[in-house]
Amino acid sequence: MTESERLFEEFCAGLGICLERIETRDNRTPDYRIWPLNAEVVCEVKQIEANAKERRALSAAVRGEYIVTGGIPGSRVRRKITDASPQLRNLAKGRCPALLVLSAESFLRRHLDEYQVRVAMYGLDTIIMGVPRNTAARAYAKDRKSGPKRKMSTERNTSISAILELRRHRDHTIHCTVYHNKFAAIPLPHKLLDADHVRHLRLRKKAAGEFDEWEQM
Repeated sequence: MTESERLFEEFCAGLGICLERIETRDNRTPDYRIWPLNAEVVCEVKQIEANAKERRALSAAVRGEYIVTGGIPGSRVRRKITDASPQLRNLAKGRCPALLVLSAESFLRRHLDEYQVRVAMYGLDTIIMGVPRNTAARAYAKDRKSGPKRKMSTERNTSISAILELRRHRDHTIHCTVYHNKFAAIPLPHKLLDADHVRHLRLRKKAAGEFDEWEQM
């Protein structure tokens, strides 16, 4: 059992949610069924692991050194969506909500912040530039929107109702953020996970010239 699975089981136990571990069948099935308020929800639990570059950076930090790292925003979450989608779709499509549950060690939690999850789900922030015919005039921003590398759309990953991010705070309480998928075929009802230390976020209505942003439900 991974640390993420232990954290998820503890989270469910704390909320009094019935849980069933699903027997693995060639990685074609998700990890769990849960029954919050007697409603079935299918869950796949994934853990963000350090890659080789991050392990080197952590070792350097322990030695008091510094190393610069980078990457494409949302890439780690994007990969987990790709991995989990077939498993969740196989069991949940047309039947019940499905959750992708993610967690990471403290030094990797930047991969699971609100921005990283948003651009993984809906695409990288993109600025549409206007170029005046008058070459003496400056180019200007016509609009801002979510652009390439989106994993959620009306045609893609509609079986995933939400991404659920878990983290343990220093006081040992488990905090949860639920990122609702606006394109979910079967949305997750807010009331199923309505508890202390649980936040529900959805995309707010976008105004012209703004990037997509989360709002609390």
